[in-house]
Amino acid sequence: MRPIVPYYKEKLEAFLERYWEFYGELSEFRIKPDSGVVEQLSTKFDQLFSTITGYEQLDERIGKTKENKEHLLKVLLLPEVPLHNNAAELAARAKVRK
Repeated sequence: MRPIVPYYKEKLEAFLERYWEFYGELSEFRIKPDSGVVEQLSTKFDQLFSTITGYEQLDERIGKTKENKEHLLKVLLLPEVPLHNNAAELAARAKVRK
């Protein structure tokens, strides 16, 4: 998503700032799991991914992400689960290139 309209750029940047802040909190949770924080992180996810920005493409992406909450927050139940699958994807791509 690469908006050209300045208003949409601002909306995307504002959302991404909040997103990366949340991601950082999830990363901290993985390192130091605390059952008292689980509900707070779940609520924060709901708030973040209920955001309506007025930028239609971004709002659609946000909605699709919210639909996958159960899978995306698996880390709250199993802190050893990675937050992303980049390593697996990179390994698969390297294998395909060979």
